[in-house]
Amino acid sequence: MKLHQPYISIVGPTASGKSALGLSLAQRLEGTIINGDSVQLYRGFDIGSAKPSLDEQQKIPHRLFDTTDFSNPWDASKYAAVARECIKETLQQGRIPIVVGGSGLYLKALWGDTFDDLPSSQKLRDALDQETTIDLYERLHQMDPTRHAQLNINDRFRIRRAVELCTLLGEPVSTVYNKSTPQGDFFPRWIIFMHPERSVLHQRIHIRCQEMMTSGLIEETQQLLTQGCPVEAAPMKSIGYKQVSTWLQTPAELRSSTKDLGNKIVAATRQYAKRQVTWFKKISYTHKLETNSPTTETIEKIVQEVAHQF
Repeated sequence: MKLHQPYISIVGPTASGKSALGLSLAQRLEGTIINGDSVQLYRGFDIGSAKPSLDEQQKIPHRLFDTTDFSNPWDASKYAAVARECIKETLQQGRIPIVVGGSGLYLKALWGDTFDDLPSSQKLRDALDQETTIDLYERLHQMDPTRHAQLNINDRFRIRRAVELCTLLGEPVSTVYNKSTPQGDFFPRWIIFMHPERSVLHQRIHIRCQEMMTSGLIEETQQLLTQGCPVEAAPMKSIGYKQVSTWLQTPAELRSSTKDLGNKIVAATRQYAKRQVTWFKKISYTHKLETNSPTTETIEKIVQEVAHQF
């Protein structure tokens, strides 16, 4: 049985409008935005993670943004523990917590939900079966050092499953499934699932990626690498930073054009968004917004519903 807590969680694929809706609701409800994105936790990873601007953060209280450095990585369990404290503190302040983000593993850990529905792919497993255990073990080290350290090199089954999950989810799977956690012991009272039609989402992704490139994603990534951030660091393996860091490490004479680089980021982002939609379709959301942009009437309806129950 899920135990519902008095806070809002806005979920959905990247570029679906979560941040804009979160700001709108926070302004109407005297809310505090709490980050639910695994990359926005890290200082310096601003453009590629579409982090809220300083102006937005000054207008509305924001928590768990720029919280840690790449040298001190967080996993889903640590995020869940700190985010719960942020939610409790926000409630004590008389404000409404609004968790905004699409990192499914981190949100599930926050909610205390179980992970029996983790994705699988027989096609991917067949491909992984063609690799040696040593190669899979090394790949896992690159994708998820924490999970790598938990497994023995002879445990091929779990190594392959970990690589499969990291590949399908697009982020580390380490320590997400805590069997001692009661199912749904911190489930939000309201879950708003942003799900615009596919063509609109693709257009938004294309525009966002273009804006990231013109805003200095290449320069930001170069600066992070110069500061000592390794390419295997968790935030550097996220979409956008991963493609740019690979591009930067390629000899100049062999690099593709920045236009081709941007297209690669768009393609990877679309694939990730598709996985996010599949993930969030399975949850028990209270509202599903399928319009291209929530209307004033829709927002007002949600505001009244939340205000009435608080």
